[in-house]
Amino acid sequence: MALVFAVDEINRNSNLLPNVTLGYSLYDNCGALVIGFRAALVLASGQEEQFLLQENCLGTPPVLGIVGDSYSTFSIATSNVLGLFRLPMVVRQNVTGLQWMASEAWTSVDVLQTPDFMPYLGGTLGIAIRRGEIAGFKDFLLGIHPSQHHNSNGNSIMVYYLDKVNFSTPIGDQVSFDENGDALPIYDVMNWLWLPDGTTKIQNIGVVKESSKDSMECTSCPEDFWSSPERDHCVPKKTEFLSYHEPLGICLTAASLLGTCICAVVLGIFTYHRSTPMASKPGGGASLKWFGAIQQRGTVIVLTSVQAAICTAWLVSSSPTPHKNTEYHHDKIVYECVVGSTIGFGVLLGYIGFLAILSFLLAFLARNLPDNFNEAKLITFSMLIFCAVWVAFVPAYVNSPGKYADAVEVFAILASSFGLLVALFGPKCYIILLRPERNTKKAIMGRATPKT
Repeated sequence: MALVFAVDEINRNSNLLPNVTLGYSLYDNCGALVIGFRAALVLASGQEEQFLLQENCLGTPPVLGIVGDSYSTFSIATSNVLGLFRLPMVVRQNVTGLQWMASEAWTSVDVLQTPDFMPYLGGTLGIAIRRGEIAGFKDFLLGIHPSQHHNSNGNSIMVYYLDKVNFSTPIGDQVSFDENGDALPIYDVMNWLWLPDGTTKIQNIGVVKESSKDSMECTSCPEDFWSSPERDHCVPKKTEFLSYHEPLGICLTAASLLGTCICAVVLGIFTYHRSTPMASKPGGGASLKWFGAIQQRGTVIVLTSVQAAICTAWLVSSSPTPHKNTEYHHDKIVYECVVGSTIGFGVLLGYIGFLAILSFLLAFLARNLPDNFNEAKLITFSMLIFCAVWVAFVPAYVNSPGKYADAVEVFAILASSFGLLVALFGPKCYIILLRPERNTKKAIMGRATPKT
């Protein structure tokens, strides 16, 4: 009756098959192969009853297709013979799977949904023929009578090519046919649930819409590819990385270039005024009281050598490398930089942190030394900025995905570098350029004549 209703609906809708009327003949095979086989041969050989097609036309209605039996065995046997007549036959496709993926044949079988079987079959996923509410079908069933549908619509022919059929049903399902004239299947995904009270329930959890006849036999795409929207071929995955062409990359690059230019300007200022006390002063009050020039240079060389040794060991043992991350998005490749040796990366950060804390402590202790320009105060402030930036960096880096982790790292480097540059060299450049009267040894050492 569903087929009868579908034919009637198609005939009433002039947008589906204009100027074409479909007909049908119904046969009951009584569950026997021989009866259904005989009916199929009668249709194929044109030996069925004669009908008045139109007022001036008498003949046998052409048969363009046969809907097979619900039993796949009967349908296969019949289709083998109908193939000799080049007569298409619509049959049901069985879907099988692994580890209790139920085919359409037993997805809804009640005999398996018992407490004896559910410990083994609970959670089974099955494929079922698409179900849905068909508007008007209930009223149609309630109003039918056997005499109304006895070959009454077999009065026309079908001249429309199936591969051009493409429309949506009132419930939203897309109806179309492939190049072989087979309808593209739509299946409900069913899940067997074993409820706490011992009863069972089959729940619809999704829909499978296939785009081709053989789409049940899927082939995995290579690592760098992803399935197309039509699910019929593999397409390259999109790539994502921190690029110079995107706004974030442009901003970070501009900030880096700005910092480079500022460093070059500062270097030029100090080179041009290298003979002045402010440019040649080695570390302010803290250095004059505790270390001389030789001690300062030796300390810098030793500490820098230790850091260089740590970096060399890290790069030689397991250096950072680009990595294609496919975990964030299935259809996108995220290029990111992995640190290589986590131990090496941690030791390097720890050593830099140790130097920052040591510099901060020494500068803090020397902050009150008698000196009109006590550089220890500037070092203390710059180390506070440096430590605050890198303490905030760790959680932000860990929780940032993909290219944003690299952006956070670049931002931390820029922020700490700008903090050191402005805090340490900003006041010196101010005195050298705008307050030259304070750029004398007496003014720096605090022995200048006080103003009244």
